[in-house]
Amino acid sequence: MDPLQLHASITTSARSVSRYAADHDTKAARSVMMKQGQHHERMTIRGQLQPASFVPWIMRHAAKLGLAHHVTHASTDRIELDIAGAAELIDMMEMGCSLGPIEVWVETIDRAPVEQKTHGFARGYRPSALNLINVAVAK
Repeated sequence: MDPLQLHASITTSARSVSRYAADHDTKAARSVMMKQGQHHERMTIRGQLQPASFVPWIMRHAAKLGLAHHVTHASTDRIELDIAGAAELIDMMEMGCSLGPIEVWVETIDRAPVEQKTHGFARGYRPSALNLINVAVAK
């Protein structure tokens, strides 16, 4: 499969999962995402980060790619998130985070496999904006 066909296939899959997520409840949508995505990773982003703006940016872009995601730590120098989906989409997410919004400076991104049963988002967890603010303030 040539790169253009692969990109079209990935884009189509991400759109169909995103449409399903928009049309169905969160728990069912996460279940579909977990079935379609075989890869489960912890992504650790280090640098000069602005969690108040970068965490919502990460969540928005992960949702656009159709990735299941859960932020486990957010501070001015490190953000950790568990992420699940197709390997190519996780690669795209890493590239997007490395470029990030203008107000952050990403120095490194480390990725490590995570056991499926340890994911908070596998049970349909979706953090609210208040939870994100509490995480940012607490760290």
